[in-house]
Amino acid sequence: GFSVDEDKLNVILEPGWNRLLLKINDIGGQWCFSARFSDYQGLPVSDLEYRPKALKVVSVPVKEATASSVEGGKASLSAAKVIDEDPSTRWSSAGKDPQWILLDLGASVQINRVVLTWETAYAQSYKIEVSNDKENWTEIYSTSSFEGGRDTVTLKEPKAARYVRLYCTKRANENWGYSLWEFQVFSPDTDSP
Repeated sequence: GFSVDEDKLNVILEPGWNRLLLKINDIGGQWCFSARFSDYQGLPVSDLEYRPKALKVVSVPVKEATASSVEGGKASLSAAKVIDEDPSTRWSSAGKDPQWILLDLGASVQINRVVLTWETAYAQSYKIEVSNDKENWTEIYSTSSFEGGRDTVTLKEPKAARYVRLYCTKRANENWGYSLWEFQVFSPDTDSP
């Protein structure tokens, strides 16, 4: 039978919308569930908004992805792999610094968030730049101490740009190049339910 707080699970919520999928297996009778978020002390999480229906959060469509290099010239590791919506494919660069990967959004778009999903060969130092002409670049984010995994960069104010470039300057492991599973760009229009 149903029992409140019977199961507990630690989760990390990221800025923006997070999806919670509950799968209920009921052998007989009526089904029910409850879910709540609390902090590590069991207190309610402040400023939490929820919508009990499916959210569709999609990234800005990307016209083309290009990169400064591709490991061994392999098509299976090309820049296009970061925009193919397949989380099992990736871009991998040559093993030297610096390297970059560039997204062409096809037209100027308001950008408010960038999500980078790194493979084990990540950049310790990198910056994200935007441009409307591929000649004049504006830095919107930089780090020199990234520790790998997924990096979500949320801008305080949306920035209009057609091109978004990830410019990597220092590899976390000098035995490899840079390797990225996904490179997603969001606008205020695609970042909401």
